[in-house]
Amino acid sequence: MVVDFDFKPDLPLRDELLRSVEPNVCPVDVAIAVAGIAGSDNVAARVREDIGFLADSVRSNSIEEVIDRLKSLGFPSDPSFLDDIERNQIDLALRHKSGNPITLAMILAGIAEEIELEYVGINFPQHFLARIDQRLIDPLQMRIVTSDEMRAWAKRRRLSSPLFLRASNRDIALRMLNNVRLALCICDRPVDALTVLDYKNLLAGDRPEILIEKSEVWLDMGDIGMGKALLEQAMDLIDSSSLKEVIRRRVQLLSDVDEELN
Repeated sequence: MVVDFDFKPDLPLRDELLRSVEPNVCPVDVAIAVAGIAGSDNVAARVREDIGFLADSVRSNSIEEVIDRLKSLGFPSDPSFLDDIERNQIDLALRHKSGNPITLAMILAGIAEEIELEYVGINFPQHFLARIDQRLIDPLQMRIVTSDEMRAWAKRRRLSSPLFLRASNRDIALRMLNNVRLALCICDRPVDALTVLDYKNLLAGDRPEILIEKSEVWLDMGDIGMGKALLEQAMDLIDSSSLKEVIRRRVQLLSDVDEELN
């Protein structure tokens, strides 16, 4: 069975998400689109107004003053104020002064644009950083850090992924959508998780990892046939022989389970 990937015309935030990943668009637009996908409703104007207020409260275009001002306002607050899904919604992050690293980084991106400071998002394993006016910032702690400090942080956690990779708007959107998808699965909302994966597919195409993620959601819902079909499609797209063998064994195991059940 070949699963047809239908980018549903009724994905309500399709156009907004696609516009947000265009070059030279402020990544705040990505966060606004993802917040809508996660459940926020018509928050664009409010988010921009809140970020404008924060930017206006900074008396200079110094990143050090931005950080000091955010801390004086209570950023970052206790993350327990928000659940796993809400931490990905920039409107709620602004209201509660809390969120996950990438959402807080998008708040910094918006302020940086308002006061005309250069902003770059930085992909980092198990984290997300921002580089503003050539200063590296840990958004979760809302403080300026050094590259050596973050290398040591990664070494303590035995993380071997590439460090300090520049994140495009598309990279940011895919990472934020993945956070939402994981949160929805934790909250036992598989149908919503599949919708988020449709949005990921819209941005990334038929990547094998997205097929595998969809497969796992279908398997969690008890549909072995759909889960197996998606894994078989992923296997056709994988170049690595070792990974292909892992998927092949998984498909065989599912086939055996399916035969036992039937």
